[in-house]
Amino acid sequence: MSKITAHPEVLPLAILLMGPTASGKTAVALELSRRFPVELISVDSAQVFRDMNIGTAKPDAATLAEFPHHLIDLISPQEAYSAARFRA
Repeated sequence: MSKITAHPEVLPLAILLMGPTASGKTAVALELSRRFPVELISVDSAQVFRDMNIGTAKPDAATLAEFPHHLIDLISPQEAYSAARFRA
C-alpha cells in the first residue's frame, strides 16, 4: 500500500472503497482506520445478514472486534432489507 498522509483538517467527509470481492478493500479500510479517525461502514448487500459468512468475505470476529464496522450482521436472512431501510 502506498504511503497515506493527510492533515485532519483536510480529510474528506467520506472515503469510498469500491471493487470486487477479494480485491483488498478491507485491508485498505483497516489501514485507514489505523491512521485516521474514521468509522467503517459496510455497504455490501450480503454482509448485512447474520450467519451468511461463507461467500461474503465478511471480516472475521477478531477483525470486527478491533475494527468495528457498521451494517454487518444486522438482520436474519429471513428479514427484508431495502434501500429505504439502509438509508434509515
